[in-house]
Amino acid sequence: MNEWLKIYETKFDNLMERNVMDFGTKGDGVTDDTQAFHDAMGEGGYKVVISAGVFRTSGRRP
Repeated sequence: MNEWLKIYETKFDNLMERNVMDFGTKGDGVTDDTQAFHDAMGEGGYKVVISAGVFRTSGRRP
């Protein structure tokens, strides 16, 4: 039973993650990614994962 629960929890955890790239970030250090970060964090209900890259944001809410 514990092994089944462990597998289920692992699959559920993966469903609860969204990468900022899914919301249109470029991570190229040139493109302003502010809106995409705002969109990613605004929906809620999952953990936001940030991939490696250089993300430029304006520091203002869009």
